[in-house]
Amino acid sequence: MKTISLALVFMIVAAIGSDVYAQDRNCPDGKCSIVQYSSGTIVLDPLKENLTVEAARTKSVVPTQALDRFDQVIRATVRVTVSNVCGSGTIVGRTPEGNAIVLTNAHVAGTTRGRIVNVERWNTNGVSERSTATIIASGYGKGTSVDFALLKCNLAFAKDVEPIPIADRYPNTQSLITTFGCPRCEWPSLQVLRLNRKEGQLLSWKPEAIGGRSGSSIVDYSEDGPRVVGLLTWAGGGEGLGQSTPFLLSAMRGKLPATLEGLPANAREVSCQIDDSQEIVQVPSTIYGEPMQVPLGFLAQAEPQDDLIDSIVDRPRLKPSPRQPEDSGIIADRLRVGSQWTTTGVIATSAGSSIALLLGLQYGLPIVLQAIRNARKQRGKAVLDDEQFKQLMDQYQNLLKLLEQNNTPPTTKP
Repeated sequence: MKTISLALVFMIVAAIGSDVYAQDRNCPDGKCSIVQYSSGTIVLDPLKENLTVEAARTKSVVPTQALDRFDQVIRATVRVTVSNVCGSGTIVGRTPEGNAIVLTNAHVAGTTRGRIVNVERWNTNGVSERSTATIIASGYGKGTSVDFALLKCNLAFAKDVEPIPIADRYPNTQSLITTFGCPRCEWPSLQVLRLNRKEGQLLSWKPEAIGGRSGSSIVDYSEDGPRVVGLLTWAGGGEGLGQSTPFLLSAMRGKLPATLEGLPANAREVSCQIDDSQEIVQVPSTIYGEPMQVPLGFLAQAEPQDDLIDSIVDRPRLKPSPRQPEDSGIIADRLRVGSQWTTTGVIATSAGSSIALLLGLQYGLPIVLQAIRNARKQRGKAVLDDEQFKQLMDQYQNLLKLLEQNNTPPTTKP
């Protein structure tokens, strides 16, 4: 492993012309061919600080064996927010002074060195920690495979968090591969990934990434613990897409290959505007790593061993509560009905009283009578006075008592 130790004193703005190209990947039958085309401008601002974020060089804060591997990744997962745009990030290392270093996307945090962003992380007990961080390195090229930012957090932030180091290798496909991020600007959640493309500058997988997961790390698990092996950045065509760590580490040192891989035409960045109109739910996954299309009512039938993944659903729009009539003391009075009373007994009564009693047993006759009273009042019809209303209520109570005593509905005369 090489240590990132750079002292560059200027920003590299590389106008890519005849020497550097982007690639469009066409993969019929899984065999990729390269189509080159000239690209636009890539902004690359490499590391100037002396720090290490690679696996072999990262000193442990907490012994790895003392932490559950998922708990370790959750604690190191960060939500990055700039104005109303948010994404995700991962604590991957520390400065010599102990500041946490967060890896995220440039399209989430920006590319201006020294820019201040907001960061927040969660412990496994649900308690969160907030702070700010500054950009210390970045790279970005629209439509190319370059999109990263490194953030240096305030010294007090995440003091007892074990970083997830960056591995200078491709993902280990014999290991579980996951990503933790903050979809829809919420708290961290897990996705299990099935890789489609495992090498090169770009990785791809199922399921498609969800908005707000931009900047999440792709993590595999070895005997040494969890390791960052990719950076989630784009989504499109039913896939998630990200940058491989060998490519990222080279870019952080200020080195780009002569040829850059271009993105598929349908790829899009997956940062998130804060929006209350949708929410994330955990749903069972298909064998292809996609959300199972089932009615929400069936989600409770998922077994603990089922593979659950995130899926976006529209938040239910709550209808405003109907305006209640003025309370005369009757609205809150829901008379108790004996369990022996059934709708069969109600239907045995006359047609008019059957309808009234059915409504009454369902909603409470006081409410039904009050609703009728208010409706007649609004239409300018004659309204029962309080005495007449009280007489009806007394008759209703007497009827219920009689039904409970006899266990049968009374006979009625036509």
